[in-house]
Amino acid sequence: MTTNYLAPIIFQSDRTGREWAIVRLYGEVNESNIYNLCDQIDLCIEYYQYKEIEIQINSPGGAVSYLDHFFQKKKDWENNKVKINTLAMTQIASAGALILSLGCTEKGISVSYPNANILYHSVNVSRIQNVRSVDAERILKELNRIDDKYISELKKVMIKNFKNSTGGKSPENVERSGKGHVHIDELTGQIRADLESYCSLPLTDETKEQCADIDQKLTNNLKNLFAAEYYLSAQEARYLCLINQVKI
Repeated sequence: MTTNYLAPIIFQSDRTGREWAIVRLYGEVNESNIYNLCDQIDLCIEYYQYKEIEIQINSPGGAVSYLDHFFQKKKDWENNKVKINTLAMTQIASAGALILSLGCTEKGISVSYPNANILYHSVNVSRIQNVRSVDAERILKELNRIDDKYISELKKVMIKNFKNSTGGKSPENVERSGKGHVHIDELTGQIRADLESYCSLPLTDETKEQCADIDQKLTNNLKNLFAAEYYLSAQEARYLCLINQVKI
C-alpha cells in the first residue's frame, strides 16, 4: 500500500530580502503526489505571490508517466518567470532524480546535500511478463522512447551546467562513492570526458560529424551508467553536471 504524504508549505526569507517558498516531494512519484506538488506550487505563486520556489525531494521514484503533468506545469511557471530550484535530501531515485535535474526553471538551480544518494536508471522492464509478444514489443518500444526522451533532456542540462562552469571539480578531487566499482569510476570519467570534448568544439560544418559522434558516445555511456542501477554521490552527480551545486 502506497502512503501519500502532503507536507505543509514552508515560507522562508533571509537578511538580503530574498523570500521563497518550500514544497516537498516525499515518497513515491505517483499521480496523487505529483498533482499535489503542482497544486502547492500553483498556490504559492497565485495566492501567496511567491516568485521563487524550492522543491525538496526525498523519493524512491515511481512511474515516469506522471512526470508529463509536472513538466507541462513547469512550462507555465517558466512563462510566469517563476524561479524553481530543486534540492536532494537523502535518497532520490528514478523519477525523483529526473525532477531533481530537470525540474528547475531557466534561472533555477539543482542542489544536493553532501550525503545524498542519487539514482538515475532506465525505465524498468523487468515486470513485462505474461503478455502477448506483440504487446511486449509495443511496450518495450514505448519504454525505449521514454528512455531516449529523458536522456536527451538530461544531456541538454549537463551541457548547460558544464558551460556555466557548475560541473564540479577535476577528477582527482572528486569524492568517489564507487566502493571499489572500477567500472563505474571509468564510466563516470568517460562521461565527463565526453562533456569536455563536446563543449570544447565549436559547432561548424567541419566539426558537425565529430560533434555527432561525441554526442552518440555520451548517450551510450549514460545508458550504460543508468543500466548499472548505481547510486551516485552528490559529488559525482555534480561532477557529471547532473546538478549545479552540493550544499555546504
